[in-house]
Amino acid sequence: LRSISGQECPEPDGLFPHPTDCHLFIQCSNNNAYVKQCPATTFFNEAIKACDHMTNAPDTCQ
Repeated sequence: LRSISGQECPEPDGLFPHPTDCHLFIQCSNNNAYVKQCPATTFFNEAIKACDHMTNAPDTCQ
């Protein structure tokens, strides 16, 4: 696992939820991790691997 942003990639490539902030996600490319932020009023929805409206957010995401 390689970390550029202080985060680690669970797989070499893909989009993954941030461990502590539902408005962030980790984009992994060739095992390099990049933390990305969803636009305002959205959260990272792991089911669709995209930022989604807060109306669909779980109760744990504020």
